[in-house]
Amino acid sequence: MLNPEDIKNMLISKGFQKVYVVEKDPQCILFLCVYNDRNYLIAFYQGDIAMYSKLLDSANISSLYWKCEYLKYIPNGLYTFAQNIESLIDKVLQKIKLIQ
Repeated sequence: MLNPEDIKNMLISKGFQKVYVVEKDPQCILFLCVYNDRNYLIAFYQGDIAMYSKLLDSANISSLYWKCEYLKYIPNGLYTFAQNIESLIDKVLQKIKLIQ
């Protein structure tokens, strides 16, 4: 089960300046995160076999659509997959460094 406080603390420990919970439900938690003074939306999903996330630059999507379910279906963004939350966050950081 995804725990928003644990994920938030890990994101901050990995170098994110600010982390805000935008939405949470049993299968998904959506965060607005600041990294190197840029705002990102990061949705963490609990799948049947593994965890996955979707990363988007928050400037590329209207705040009206900052919803877990909506983010799955828009074509923008980068996905990452992992077996645990720490390695998932590490992979998200790798993707952020690619797009900065």
